Amino acid sequence: MQELDRPGFTLNAGELRIVRDKAQRNAACLLAAQRGIRSARLRLAEMRRAASGLVTYDRMGKRAEVSECRKLTQRL
Repeated sequence: MQELDRPGFTLNAGELRIVRDKAQRNAACLLAAQRGIRSARLRLAEMRRAASGLVTYDRMGKRAEVSECRKLTQRL
C-alpha cells in the first residue's frame, strides 16, 4: 500500500479493522503452512529411518537396529 508510505497518513476505524482482519488471516495461513512443513519433515525423516533398516527393542527397552545391507531392489 503506497498510501502507508506518505507521512502523516492515518486510517479510519473501518480501514484499520480490514487491515487487522487480513493480518489475522495471514497469520493463520502462515501457522498452517508451518504445521504442514513440520509434518512433511517428520514424514521424510521417518521414511529415511525406515529405509536405513529395521529398528527393534530388546527386553530392557533399549533400541537395537538391525541394518539391512541389501538395497530394496535387491530384496525384491
